[in-house]
Amino acid sequence: MHLISKLYGEPIARLVEGQFSPEIRRSFESHAYAQHESEIHQDELIIEAQEFLREHSTENLSLQQLASQLGLSMRSFNRRFKQATTKTPGDYLQNLRLNNARELLRTSNLSINEVAAQAGYHDSSHFCSRFRKVMGVTPLSYRKAARWKLFKVI
Repeated sequence: MHLISKLYGEPIARLVEGQFSPEIRRSFESHAYAQHESEIHQDELIIEAQEFLREHSTENLSLQQLASQLGLSMRSFNRRFKQATTKTPGDYLQNLRLNNARELLRTSNLSINEVAAQAGYHDSSHFCSRFRKVMGVTPLSYRKAARWKLFKVI
């Protein structure tokens, strides 16, 4: 998208983006390496927390219990996690769950309620509002856009 924007202009890049990449909503610079930017740090305790969150993201988790297991107060856990990853533990967990939901929406025929449950959300309306806030579209709209890539004749 970055190259198309530079070569053909922003309006053309947005048309191409709409046809091929409904999940991309940020500029190239802010999107590049976004999946791994929070993984590069030296805090071993936070790496352990990240691994735990990745493995158990679909479960009903208590971040307070995780902090206790790591021997940290909740305040210290939040501070160290954000310092290492630029995200709070709650935001990190939400990103994991939303990434899982996006994959399910693209690749399965599960209902929105089932997607929400499998992604770790117990309330599908909370899932829908969170998804819309982060992605800018509803889960159903995202599914349609991700599956139906219709070419526009200009």
